[in-house]
Amino acid sequence: MRIEGIRPSILTRKYADLFRQGWRPPWPDGPFKSAKSVSIKLGRQNEEKGLRQIENDDGVTVPALIADKPGRILELLNRKNGYIYFAIDDSFKANIGKSANVQVEYFDAAPGTLALEFDGSDPTAPFSGAYSRSPHRATLSGTREWKRARFTLDNPRFGNSQNRGADFRLVLHRDVAVGTVTLQP
Repeated sequence: MRIEGIRPSILTRKYADLFRQGWRPPWPDGPFKSAKSVSIKLGRQNEEKGLRQIENDDGVTVPALIADKPGRILELLNRKNGYIYFAIDDSFKANIGKSANVQVEYFDAAPGTLALEFDGSDPTAPFSGAYSRSPHRATLSGTREWKRARFTLDNPRFGNSQNRGADFRLVLHRDVAVGTVTLQP
């Protein structure tokens, strides 16, 4: 088979060699190409600014109003833990280098933990790094207050490799409401 006179095996070898040398295709232009951060405010109607929440079977959420603040909470039928998935606008990904930071505003309703898994480069993580875990974790004590947690992501890939094309997910239990999520390079 030939494509415009070039065998596909030659094209494959050419691009494989380019990737090994560190070449990456350019990111698309878009509204967040020069942004300093992207965020989402969760609630009855999410306010997306470069981050989009994705619903998945293991991450179904419902809107909640807790202590006069909107957010979303997991709807877990028979599980203790679940996930809230997020996708980053492709035009922002060009701004991200060897690390990124995610800040999460959450309601500390009961003892437990809040963790973050991201599409990264850890070869020991599930699915070739698609579920790399941030070394940081928030410990919840049940203060019944809104708090903030910060997660550092080393060597993020953000290639939409998680469920439903997500770039990262929060790992939490049923009693945790999430308000705002912000990602910065």
